[in-house]
Amino acid sequence: MTPIHEQKPRNDFSAEASGSRDGLTEDEFYYFESVIFQVEDTLFKVPRHHFEQNSVVFRDMFTAPGTSIDGRTRERPLRLDGISKADFRLFLKVIFPKHFLHREAFSFSEWVSVLKLSTIWEFNAVRELAISTMTPMEIDPVSKIEVARAYQVDQWFCPALLQLVEEPQRPLLQDVNRLGIAFTLRVAELRGRVAGHRRQGRAMELGFMADGQQALTFIHELFPEVEVKLSDPRIPKPDSEAFMRQGWKQPAMLRVKKPRVGSDPLRALFEDLRT
Repeated sequence: MTPIHEQKPRNDFSAEASGSRDGLTEDEFYYFESVIFQVEDTLFKVPRHHFEQNSVVFRDMFTAPGTSIDGRTRERPLRLDGISKADFRLFLKVIFPKHFLHREAFSFSEWVSVLKLSTIWEFNAVRELAISTMTPMEIDPVSKIEVARAYQVDQWFCPALLQLVEEPQRPLLQDVNRLGIAFTLRVAELRGRVAGHRRQGRAMELGFMADGQQALTFIHELFPEVEVKLSDPRIPKPDSEAFMRQGWKQPAMLRVKKPRVGSDPLRALFEDLRT
């Protein structure tokens, strides 16, 4: 037998060749290839399948013909520039949970990291999970609007905007810096229209009652980028499952046909929604 150090290297280390030599075959579903990512100064080694299967961006990257993708070895990791390792670690915790039955509880800001990366990389299922989890969270309307604008979560916009309008205190300087002067001026205009409509003795219940469509009309006129329709399907009906699933609480006043004399129906609605 030729000594090991004198043996000539073989050139048949493909998966098919390996299977033919030892009589084993690789399962078509559960034989994962790993990918090594470099995020800042840290390496992450995870199954490539999740990225290729669930992300349009990574699928195109990994399957593009005639390209050689890094990430197969520690010496040549696939670099994710412009991404923080803290954000990436949170993202991995969602798609590779440590516990099968129990997912880690994230704060709103931690879910923002997941939402951001899932939006950038078009992980649609992860994005939907982030949005559905974040929707019922109690968070100030400025933060909700800020995230909704940044990551195109249109279903948050109208409720958060009208909640902001109904805040007893006008936006602080820090809120203006976050939302921008032009946007804040439109919020002030909406606040004025809401107040004027109320002075006329009309009810504006977030678009849920017959007269409430005027609220959506104001938003449609002042915030055309949201593409609000007068019968916006993104704002569910009060008696629908979607209404409850999106974190709204059905206010008792929606069951009455007319507001009581001397009452402030919009204020009462918001107080009921907050409880």
